[in-house]
Amino acid sequence: MSFEEIEEKRRELSKTHNCVVQTIVLDAPEGDKVVGFLKEPKRIDKIQALDISIRSLTQAAAHIVTTSFLKDESDPRFMDEKPENDPIYLGLLLAVQSKISVYTEAIKKN
Repeated sequence: MSFEEIEEKRRELSKTHNCVVQTIVLDAPEGDKVVGFLKEPKRIDKIQALDISIRSLTQAAAHIVTTSFLKDESDPRFMDEKPENDPIYLGLLLAVQSKISVYTEAIKKN
């Protein structure tokens, strides 16, 4: 997928889901790109993720992935549980962890 195709799909998904959709692009171990889409989490999911993050930022990221990751619109390797796809799933968790950190910093500023 080209950058333009990814961006067009993201815009379409934003319209379909009536919310902001973010793109997550990772390098796959095979050298290609893995493209995924994450819709803006609902407020309750953000609150739960912040609560969970007190214990484990990774578990908080897994919660957001469970509630907000658009599996059907994303590369299936993100959610494939084969060991060779673990780096892709873990990369997704790291990307979502950074988003949770943004929520936390926004709260601290207010």
